[in-house]
Amino acid sequence: MQPMRSTYRTRSAVVVDLACALLAPPLISAPALFGTWHGAQPIRFVFVALGLILSIISVRLAYCAIHVEPSGIRIVNPTSSRSIDWREIDRFELGRWGLLPRNCLVRLLDGSSVGVWAISARNPNLVRHDSAAEASVAELNVRLGQARNE
Repeated sequence: MQPMRSTYRTRSAVVVDLACALLAPPLISAPALFGTWHGAQPIRFVFVALGLILSIISVRLAYCAIHVEPSGIRIVNPTSSRSIDWREIDRFELGRWGLLPRNCLVRLLDGSSVGVWAISARNPNLVRHDSAAEASVAELNVRLGQARNE
């Protein structure tokens, strides 16, 4: 049996986010830097800044994950990080989180839930099952069961 991972994220999300981080600056900034815009220095600055901002956001998205720790999990989302003790978690599941149709949700015993950016299943209207996301959620539920039995 394979050893369990300590970090959970879907590989496709990381690849897309890193590709955006590498492609955003040149695609957005190049026309502003090399175009023939006369007297448009402020516009050039805006496009270069926009390219850099999108690159930084994409890198942050690529670092999103669920980190399994002895005491619980640490969720790293685009704008926040949160640690949750194993005793607070009811289950992990795939479900709607805001506009995202199938993301990992951490259901808490108090009835609330926490969305996880790092585990995103493909659009269910196009792909019925996403084995990578479903396997990650199933493995996290196994880890939860093990933590409860300790």
